Formats: sequence, C-alpha cells, structure tokens
Amino acid sequence: MSENLKEETMGTANDGKGGKAEQRRQTTPPAPTVENKEPEHLIYIGPTLTGGLEEHALFIEGIPVRVAKRFEELPELKELFIPVTDFPAGRIDIQTPGTEFYAALQSLKQKGVV
Repeated sequence: MSENLKEETMGTANDGKGGKAEQRRQTTPPAPTVENKEPEHLIYIGPTLTGGLEEHALFIEGIPVRVAKRFEELPELKELFIPVTDFPAGRIDIQTPGTEFYAALQSLKQKGVV
C-alpha cells in the first residue's frame, strides 16, 4: 500500500478521554449480499387427476390456487409436489413401498381418486 493511500485511509477521532485515537476508514464498500429470490420449480409426481392436474405437471411460480384448494380434501396431494431437482429420485420412490410418496399414492387410490 502506498504512503499516500495509507494517509487517505487513516484518520483521528476523539477517544472520549481527551486523547486522540487512530481510526481507519474503509476504502472499498462491502460487497452487497445477494438473496436467492428465484421461485422454486416444482413438479407433480402423482397420477393425472380430474380437474386439470396432470402427471408430471411443472409449476414454476408456485402452485395455483385451483390446485391448492384440493389439498383440503386430499392432503396427501401436497406430498406429491417436489422440487424438479428431486424428480429422478421421486419417480423411483413413488413406486417403492415404505416411502412417503408411495403412501400418498396408495391413499389416493383408497379414496378412489385414481
């Protein structure tokens, strides 16, 4: 660091005791923080249902109200919306007994929706 730059970044301040304390100013602003505001992309891994919910439907900006209303009568539907990044594993899990996706699918079948 050059002496000129050093002098520009150094300053003095009153230390509250009648003396002067050395104070350093920051020469570069802190890097701005970036928050991830991108909506999560979801995919429905359940079977096609009447009312417009199709197997492998992609939801980019959240789940539409018309679909979310069905959660009241069929709460297991909510389990079948997963992040797109989890889709390969979800396709396997929905066919694997003992997984939450398999249980949700079986519940829909018992209710006669599928």
